[in-house]
Amino acid sequence: MVSDDVAVFGGGICSSSSALSIVGSTVTGNQATITGGGMYVTGVTTLTNSTISENRAVQFGGGIFNLNELRVRSSTIVRNTGTSGGGGIYNAGVASLVNTILVANPFVTSASDCGGGVVTSLGHNLLVPSGGCLPNVAAGDLVVTARVTISAFFDPDLADNGGPTPTHAVFQTAFAVDAGVCASGETTDQRGLPRPYDEPAKPNAADGCDIGAVEWQPAKKQ
Repeated sequence: MVSDDVAVFGGGICSSSSALSIVGSTVTGNQATITGGGMYVTGVTTLTNSTISENRAVQFGGGIFNLNELRVRSSTIVRNTGTSGGGGIYNAGVASLVNTILVANPFVTSASDCGGGVVTSLGHNLLVPSGGCLPNVAAGDLVVTARVTISAFFDPDLADNGGPTPTHAVFQTAFAVDAGVCASGETTDQRGLPRPYDEPAKPNAADGCDIGAVEWQPAKKQ
C-alpha cells in the first residue's frame, strides 16, 4: 500500500519506468501539489486488481496522471479529486479501461472522472455519463446516473475486507456484482479471494466476474 505521501508530481507514485506493473495494491490519501495525486506515470503502466482512492491533485489527475500508455484492468478508481480537471484519471497519452469502476471522482464540485484525452473503454466498466469518460462506451459497460448514491456502487469507506490491503467492499446488491468479465487466467481479486464468484440472484453479463478490484463473497469474507 502507498499512502499519505505528498509530492509535486505523483503524490503516491512518480514513475518514469518504461514498463511499470502494479498488481493487488491500494494507493490512498496521497497529494500532489501540481499533478497526479495518486500516481504520475510517464511510461507504459499496467494497473490490475488495485484500488486508487482518496488522493488529491492541486491541478490535474487526482487519482492518476498519465503521460504515456495506461492500461487499467479489474480495478477501482474512486473518491479522488483533481482541482483543475480529471478527478479520477487525467490522460495526456493513451489510456484504456476494462472491468473497472471509475465513479465519484470530483473535479472541484462537478463530476469529472476523466480529463484530458479520451480514455478508451474496452468493456465491462462502471461509469457515469457526466464523468468525462463517455461517449466511449463499449459492450458490457454499465452506465449509471451520478445521482445514484455511492452505496449503490460500493462501500465508500476503505476498510480491512480481507487480504493485505484495504479495499472498498462491494455489496451483494451492488451494480458491479456479476456485471464484469475476468481476464484469461484471472482467478483472484485484490484480496487474493477467488473470482469469479457467481451470485445466483443476479444475471451474469459474461462469466459472473464482478466489476472492480473486489469480488463479492458471502458472509465472513465480505
